[in-house]
Amino acid sequence: MPNTTVNWAVIAPGRIAAKFAEALSGLAETNQSFCRYAVASRTAGKAAEFAKQWGFTKSYGSYDELFADSAVDAVYIASPHPFHAELSLKALQAGKHVLCEKPAAINAEQLRAVLDCAADKHLFFMEAMWTAFNPAVRTAFEWIRAGKIGTVLHTDARFCFRNAYNPENRLFDPALGGGALLDVGIYPVTFSMLAAKAAEDYASHKPAILMKDGGSVAVPRRIVSSARIAKGVDLWNGAEFTFACGMTASLQSAVDMEGADSSKDAYIYGTNGYIRLPLFWMAQQAELFIYSAESGTEAVRVETADKPFRFNGYEYEIEEATKCILS
Repeated sequence: MPNTTVNWAVIAPGRIAAKFAEALSGLAETNQSFCRYAVASRTAGKAAEFAKQWGFTKSYGSYDELFADSAVDAVYIASPHPFHAELSLKALQAGKHVLCEKPAAINAEQLRAVLDCAADKHLFFMEAMWTAFNPAVRTAFEWIRAGKIGTVLHTDARFCFRNAYNPENRLFDPALGGGALLDVGIYPVTFSMLAAKAAEDYASHKPAILMKDGGSVAVPRRIVSSARIAKGVDLWNGAEFTFACGMTASLQSAVDMEGADSSKDAYIYGTNGYIRLPLFWMAQQAELFIYSAESGTEAVRVETADKPFRFNGYEYEIEEATKCILS
């Protein structure tokens, strides 16, 4: 009889893990496919407290104890960046499916090792890029595939915020994978690659359907990047992408400065109009603007898609991962 439930476990309970647990709890209340099973921390008391707060059945004071539990089906890894690949490999080698918080690794070599291990073990591995499964974002890409803004010309996405310098803050610590690109720059980069894939689908006349998952991405054929680096980390990062479909992208990220008013919004421009996603990485609204026929320069908002989260936005990546594991 096929398994119909995934016993989820959390590695490294902290602020982000609490977001995951909140969404998982909401799903588990109404759907038996989602089970809050175990939590592991290097501190037993912290694991026990987290498990009690969010309704997990078991808690462990070491990661190895959790990996040895045969009842664990899948793990969500929320440790600091440098430990993502290491813990993903250990989980996969223990026979567990893995949903790893972004970035999945801090370099390509690490990621290849993780993906190779998942393939060898016939296990599921996914980076927890929640933006890819966001309903407002998926609606924007549906509009692109439907041709509502015409041929896609350009994407502009930025994620900039200011932190006062603190050498103990992980954002400024190279040993903890600090810097703008790995922490927040990954969002505009991924968003542009998803947008380019939607643009390619429209250009090749693929059906305009709402993607049921995050979909695949387009890889840029040309990248020009620059950064402002201090004490081993990129405090600001900018990139210009060019894709095979002709779409270009301007991307920025920063951890020590605010940008312009649109420093956390994304825009996708086409020949007939454009799409705006406020706070794009966690958007709950997408706006469609079409250029007026008279001037061709003024844009009129013709559609607004309000997509409030059911819980906190993490539920969509959990649903996708669970569906894949059970399939």
